[in-house]
Amino acid sequence: MKLYEITEELLEAANHEGDELTEEELHQRLNNLAMNFSDKAEGITRLIKNIDAYASAADEEAKRLQAVRKSAQNRAQWLKRYLQDNMQALELTKLQAGVFRLGIQKNPPRVVVDDPGQIPMEYAEEITELRIDKTALKSALQEGQQIPGVHIEQGESLRIR
Repeated sequence: MKLYEITEELLEAANHEGDELTEEELHQRLNNLAMNFSDKAEGITRLIKNIDAYASAADEEAKRLQAVRKSAQNRAQWLKRYLQDNMQALELTKLQAGVFRLGIQKNPPRVVVDDPGQIPMEYAEEITELRIDKTALKSALQEGQQIPGVHIEQGESLRIR
């Protein structure tokens, strides 16, 4: 029997719908349904725990793969710099290496800011960011203040211990 079916039967039995049962029979039926519900809930909770463990393992694997990716990128960058340094030591700006053509060329110019305080304001841009203090809003609302544009919302969630 599925959980929703057990729930429907529990609600029907609790409302005495349909069956003309004695109090003892009704009590027995409710107990059986409650046991079935508990067993299903336990099974679903075990499944939730397995899925959570799988998600956690996937997260750990993603972190491990990110570290592998970063290590590979660093290694490739080091090898590229190594090759460039040795080509420059030999004053080679171009080289045909098998199927690869290597060339050392200048990068586009870039601006390096040494001291931002010395830059004239005509080259600066002011950025304003608005941050809402939800903790202060919550406290004010709980104290009974009326603040337009906000309200307190209380939700529910299943806790598994």
